[in-house]
Amino acid sequence: RVIARIKEFMSDTSNRGRILFLVMTNRPDKLDVDLKRAGRLDRKIPFLYSQSPEEVEAVARALVRKNRIKTDVDLATIREGFSTKLVGYSNADVEAVVLLANDDAAREAGGDAPVLSEHFVKAAADYFPSRDVELLEYMELLAVFEASSRRLLPSKYAHMTPEELDARLRLLRATVGSRR
Repeated sequence: RVIARIKEFMSDTSNRGRILFLVMTNRPDKLDVDLKRAGRLDRKIPFLYSQSPEEVEAVARALVRKNRIKTDVDLATIREGFSTKLVGYSNADVEAVVLLANDDAAREAGGDAPVLSEHFVKAAADYFPSRDVELLEYMELLAVFEASSRRLLPSKYAHMTPEELDARLRLLRATVGSRR
């Protein structure tokens, strides 16, 4: 009954332009189909892991600031050894790499030592994420499938046909099975 009331409220056209509904999930396939339809959720924006080294670098710079890590390294200058290796990783994984680099610098030169290029590169090479690659791809493709516009998609997905997307999702669904 609660979901029915929420759907009724979301469908009320007098709320249009006055109330913003924000729904976030990494499993849109588990949401009620009626909840996701146009008129209730008009814009479906996928939030995906970093798709390029430049995106990884932007995330890493933000994490360096957030964690108050002392460094003068321009991450673009170590792209091959650092950010290229982290494309497709979660922001939490990127943060773990940044913190690992900071720990390495502190261990080598003392507590308040700056993080150097070699620390970032070494940390990226050393980090081993605990992740189910197929399940992550499945969840990413679900987000792509649910997107309300191709303009919201990274280039690697923007040109996929619905048939290609559906075929890949079916294959992954069969592969990930009970892990979902």
